[in-house]
Amino acid sequence: MSFSSDTKTQLATIEISKKCCKRSLLAGMLMFSNVFQSDKIKLITENENVAELYKSLLSELYNITTNEYITEKHTNPDDDKKPYKSYKITAVSARQLKPLKELNPPGVPSCYRVNHGIFECENCRKSFIRGAFLASGTVSDPVSSYHLEIYTPYMNLSKDVLSVLEDIKLPARQTIRGSAVVLYYKDSEMIIDFLNTIGANNAAFKMMDRKIFKEYRNKVNRVVNFETANIGKAVAASKEAIQAIEFLESAGILQDLDDELKITAQARVEFPELSLAELSKVINPPVSKSGLSHRLKKLINIAKEKKG
Repeated sequence: MSFSSDTKTQLATIEISKKCCKRSLLAGMLMFSNVFQSDKIKLITENENVAELYKSLLSELYNITTNEYITEKHTNPDDDKKPYKSYKITAVSARQLKPLKELNPPGVPSCYRVNHGIFECENCRKSFIRGAFLASGTVSDPVSSYHLEIYTPYMNLSKDVLSVLEDIKLPARQTIRGSAVVLYYKDSEMIIDFLNTIGANNAAFKMMDRKIFKEYRNKVNRVVNFETANIGKAVAASKEAIQAIEFLESAGILQDLDDELKITAQARVEFPELSLAELSKVINPPVSKSGLSHRLKKLINIAKEKKG
């Protein structure tokens, strides 16, 4: 089961006691379902819990009887993966669906507009957005990316819902994708806030946990990359100094240099893997890191001069 499906299962099984919140939840599901008309409604979902919630709210609040059609589907006919079920819930009766007109704004015939008058308590708007997400929302697995969206083919509905999201401090972005209007979030903090607000606390916690893990891993990678780069620079510098020392020795020049340079050359050749800070502590008598660097540069410059 996907992260998005798990999230919807959690949301669909939340117990709601207040009738006004149930009505707002159903309104969100209806407006973002496949069909919501005066004589026909239809919701298609792959989540059984969402299908059951949709049917039970219609029955409890408006005594509407629905028809259910279940089909099994494969993403690929040649795929051995377990097939998934698709649930289609319908009702076709203008008489039976007439009570749903109360969900429309007064004087507005369209079923795809938000009636703010149905929001009676502070949680109604959150319930409405939960219903919209259950019907047409998706959220990506935080392992791969951060993305949550709700889509609809109706521009006026998207504008109304943007207003509702503003009311509950969850301003969303909007874009057009084909014939659909998409309300979306890409910021992990906003997605976590959205999930918490509509009641998907477990999903929000998992996303927060994954976000912390990603940030820690990225920090470790930056440190490792930094240290690797420094090691590479140190190895390159050590190699250059050793090559200069080997030339000076083969040319009989090293033996004529002062004791400090000869001691430094011997230590560098003997301990090629040590950093300057580590090598400076090995030399007897000890020398500072800057002093050691100065000596090695002097050896390199002498070798360059002698090579012409």
